[in-house]
Amino acid sequence: MERVYKDLPYRTDLVISITNVYKKAAYQGHIEAQYKLGEFYEAGKGIEKNYTEAFYWYKKAFYYFEELAKRGDVKAQYRVGLYYEFGKGVEKSYKKAFKWYDMAADFDNENKKNSFRFFAMLFSGNISGNKEAQYKLGEFYEKGKEVKKDMKESCQTRTC
Repeated sequence: MERVYKDLPYRTDLVISITNVYKKAAYQGHIEAQYKLGEFYEAGKGIEKNYTEAFYWYKKAFYYFEELAKRGDVKAQYRVGLYYEFGKGVEKSYKKAFKWYDMAADFDNENKKNSFRFFAMLFSGNISGNKEAQYKLGEFYEKGKEVKKDMKESCQTRTC
C-alpha cells in the first residue's frame, strides 16, 4: 500500500480506520461521507485507488447537492460548481461550473428580494455571497474559462 500521508507514514492503520468509518457512513446515506469516500478512492487514501468507485460516490453525492443548489443553498451551489469544473461524478463543463459559481457568489443580491431569506442570512452573518465562489469566478475571468479573459473583472470578483 502506498504512503497515505507523507507526514504520518507510520499511521496508515489510523488512516485505514478513518476511511472505514467514512465508508460505513457513506453506505448509510451520509452525503458528506459519500463525497469524502469519492476523494479517498480517487487519491488512494486508506483504500486502493479506484476511479470507477470514486466516480460512483461523487455521482451519488452530486444529486443531493444539486437539489440543494436549485433550492438556493449557497454552499451547495459552490459544491455543484466544483463538480462541474473538475468533472467529479458528472461530465466536466466550465460553462455549468461558471453558472453555479456565479449563483453562489451573487447570493445576497438575488435573495434581498425575499425579505425572510434576507433576514435569515443577515442574522447568520452570511450576507455577502460565497467567498470561495467569488474567488472561483475571478479565476475563470483570469484564465478565460467560458468567459472573455478580463483581469479587471477577475480582480473585482475577488475583491482585490
